[in-house]
Amino acid sequence: MNKKIVIGVREAVFFILLTLLYFQNWLIEVNPIFGFLDEGVSLFCLIYFLYSTINKGKIKKYIFSIFLIAFLIIVIMICFNFFFKIQTNFIPIVEDLFSLFKFLFVYLGMSEYLTRNRINRTTVAKAFTPLLKFYLLVLFICSIFNLFIDINMDSGSRYGFRMFSFIYDTPGHIINQASYSLLILNAVGDSMKRNKIWIGITLFIMTMTLKTRAFILIVSYFSFIYVFKLKRKRNMVLESGIIASLIILVGYSQFDHYFLNNGTPRQMFVAGALKLVREYFPFGTGFATYGSSAASDDYSKLYYQLGFSTRWGLDPTTKLFLNDNYLPMVFVQFGLILGCIYILLIYKIIKGFLNSIKNQQSPTLKVVTYFFLSDIVLSSIQSSYLAHYSVVTLSIFYFIFFYNDVLEELG
Repeated sequence: MNKKIVIGVREAVFFILLTLLYFQNWLIEVNPIFGFLDEGVSLFCLIYFLYSTINKGKIKKYIFSIFLIAFLIIVIMICFNFFFKIQTNFIPIVEDLFSLFKFLFVYLGMSEYLTRNRINRTTVAKAFTPLLKFYLLVLFICSIFNLFIDINMDSGSRYGFRMFSFIYDTPGHIINQASYSLLILNAVGDSMKRNKIWIGITLFIMTMTLKTRAFILIVSYFSFIYVFKLKRKRNMVLESGIIASLIILVGYSQFDHYFLNNGTPRQMFVAGALKLVREYFPFGTGFATYGSSAASDDYSKLYYQLGFSTRWGLDPTTKLFLNDNYLPMVFVQFGLILGCIYILLIYKIIKGFLNSIKNQQSPTLKVVTYFFLSDIVLSSIQSSYLAHYSVVTLSIFYFIFFYNDVLEELG
């Protein structure tokens, strides 16, 4: 007889939250208000972190140092806003602040929350997995049909095949959902072994998007399985080099096309960023001024100065390439010095995760942790992933299902 799933209030709340976050890209199409879901989650995480710090104390020095550095960066950036007066409107500044720091706010808040409150992750996983598998089955069937028949579920073609995007306007949403799926399919016990067919289906769906980012993440995933599950004696330096070489081999052609070819909108955007970094050195232009969604929505004065307003894809109407370049956005808005400090802050968080799993015995935990961090880093090279709502979902999934095994080592 199958045991009934007994779910508590806390687990029920997280089940609902995971469901809303997983399908946020679809829910936004239904009602734009769901576009603020990730900001709401990151705001809750920040408020909980501050509440916990003020009222309960005993916060880890490692966590508090990250918050303090982030707070100083935010204050200085707001000074940039009001000194250079490129963007002084309150709403765009706040929107951009949460976009740029949402990953960090989730990290701080979930670290504190899950340190003080235990969640039965097995219960949450068992409640969510049936819904996930049904959705993956729908995607799998549709991707097969899309391969042979035009069912209006593509976003163009590549290599002579249709790029599967389901009901969304871009295959990137499918790749994001597939990444979330890989986390939960590896979440409990020997799930990787039990769910290997569903993991295979997820990777197939990613492949059907025909996007370079999907191929890079698949290569990364299999590489980590090889290193941590299939090979006992490991030379991490050598194997890291091999993995990096494979990723570069897969992704270089697209990188060259988008960023190095003269005349493309992305190359023009990067060139504009370099010009602004030199012009404002060592300062930045402040929040909502370059490369962010807020700078795109409230079309930045800098775009007019750089001639973007007359270029398709960068003009006030199309805006296709104005918010998918992460590092140019960081170094223009933060400035060279603060930009480097911000990148080092992200590096510090990533290094903390990696250090915490060195002595862990679970190969699955290591595979998932490296995949989670690789998704964040690699996706931010070709898009503004760390400022996108999907990074909140990926992080929440990781924290809920793998927190107890990882963050207890930090301190």
